[in-house]
Amino acid sequence: LVEFAKEVLKGLRAYWGEYPLFLGATAGVRELSLQDQLSLMADVRALLGNQSFSPFLFKPSYARMISGEEEGVFGWTAANFLMGTLQEAMKGTGTATSLDTFGALDLGGGSTQITFFQPDQEVMENMFKLQIGSQKHWNLYTHSYLGFGHVASRERMDQVLVEQYLASSSSASWPPGNGSGLSGNYSSVSTANWVLDKCLPHGRTRLVSYGGNSYTFYGNNGTSAQNCVEQTYPIFQKASSQWCSFVYHNQCSFSDIYQPPIYKLEEMSGKRFLGFSGFSKAFTLLRISPERVTATLTEIQAAAENVCQMNHDEIIAWAKQDPPFSSNDIKSSGGPDNFCFFTSFVVSLLNYGYGFEMEFQLMAQDKMNGLSISWALGNLIYQVNSVFTWQYVPDMWWANYSQVMGFVCIGLFLLNVVALPLAWKSFRDRKIEVYTRIFG
Repeated sequence: LVEFAKEVLKGLRAYWGEYPLFLGATAGVRELSLQDQLSLMADVRALLGNQSFSPFLFKPSYARMISGEEEGVFGWTAANFLMGTLQEAMKGTGTATSLDTFGALDLGGGSTQITFFQPDQEVMENMFKLQIGSQKHWNLYTHSYLGFGHVASRERMDQVLVEQYLASSSSASWPPGNGSGLSGNYSSVSTANWVLDKCLPHGRTRLVSYGGNSYTFYGNNGTSAQNCVEQTYPIFQKASSQWCSFVYHNQCSFSDIYQPPIYKLEEMSGKRFLGFSGFSKAFTLLRISPERVTATLTEIQAAAENVCQMNHDEIIAWAKQDPPFSSNDIKSSGGPDNFCFFTSFVVSLLNYGYGFEMEFQLMAQDKMNGLSISWALGNLIYQVNSVFTWQYVPDMWWANYSQVMGFVCIGLFLLNVVALPLAWKSFRDRKIEVYTRIFG
């Protein structure tokens, strides 16, 4: 990030100390223990505050772990800004009431977020009042489900399968069919505990450690998108939503969380949702045409069924078709053997989890006008218009443009650097117009 910023601003070296650098940590850090969180963020602040490492303007408050609600709302902000449904609706004062917005669905490795504008303003919990600058504020419903990203959900599904295996009277210590047709990374069939995984390609195996023991998960000819979707149901903990159902009269999603019912949005015409990050990646893995950015959940599951019916070699060939999947697409989705789970989980999350009907049309894309749809962009817009102390500094860049902000997204398990050095006009009453011009 620092080297990238230096390169972008190499012509303004004399002003580096006036360019602020911000850092936000998300689910990968929120999942750490408190002590690890404190230690990591202290180290990051010390590093970015070291002028020999970073010559840019930095204060300890510029680096912090953002809340899940902020992550969801900033994703909504970015999505609606890039879709052109944000600026006009928030002009003036009071409460924004526009129906012409998109709900935002974000799926990462460690968490997932849902955020939308409730037209009747009746949000009993998980409301976030978003105000950008001194303009109208939005009453948004938002919730971030820590532990329900696709990686974290896969791990918890593994735990459920092992627990079901241990509770079953048919637990097997030898592979079905004495290992005929199986392949994979297991080491000793004589000591392995064999667990059926209906999301794993036929004939494939993988090792899972749980409770100090190793278990060999295997896929058979029962692997299908429908079976995989149903296999994920226990992780949503619908049975634990009794309290939410009682106090909010069944207006609940999953894991005992209140959510205004989706059908009310459809009745009020505020039913457009934009999925990005993992949702967009699922479209890529299923080869849903880039020109066609919407699909119903029925269509997504049908496409997932095609992938789930493939064996390992067929999936590899599928990934190499033109255009071939990038190495990042393959790695970030968990590898070829995880394609079935990844794409099926999208269906189960949206339908069984959030309550969208199978004929719901999901729009999914990651970029617009060359910019990534992400919480980092939404945070940038919010910081520019609401937080920073503005001063006019003449003749620094483009005559009236004076500041550049960088964001680092701390992602799952390791630091994934996402820099957004962008310029803005320093007149307070013109900040949002600047973004309109920059992004076209």
